[in-house]
Amino acid sequence: MRRWIIADTHFGHSNILKHCRRPDDVDARIIANWQRLVAPVDLVYHLGDVAWGFMSKDHQLLDLMNSLPGTKFLIKGNHDTRSIEHYLRNGFSAVCSGMCSSRVFLSHAPQKVIPDGCGMNVHGHLHNTKPQDYRAYLHCKLFALEYENYEPRLFEKFCRLRKERNN
Repeated sequence: MRRWIIADTHFGHSNILKHCRRPDDVDARIIANWQRLVAPVDLVYHLGDVAWGFMSKDHQLLDLMNSLPGTKFLIKGNHDTRSIEHYLRNGFSAVCSGMCSSRVFLSHAPQKVIPDGCGMNVHGHLHNTKPQDYRAYLHCKLFALEYENYEPRLFEKFCRLRKERNN
């Protein structure tokens, strides 16, 4: 089992194309990359803002999530406004507002304070509105899908590379 991270997919959100200068076929790219890289036995940490509009409704979201391999954990973002139960019914195995994994605190937005025992905060939310090496706080590492070729990234590799770049 490998662990992956992804954030801010915003499936079905047409305005994100303009706001973040995403390509017109971004949803198809994200889906194809996810299906190519992630195995059914893998774990995917989604750092929030999964879907928008019609895509966030029950049967569309469930169909989409079922088409994407891996066990999916959702760290809710500011656009994930439905109940925890909604996301559990629609393809996610766990839903929370933040979690620690291997001494890394995963959240949607950068966190000023992280739990004891964590040395890094990996977050999304800021997209490509900030440079790739942007750090809101010294312990923060931005995961922006626009900088990652619209691909999920291996959790350990992403954290290691960000740590090396910032030392």
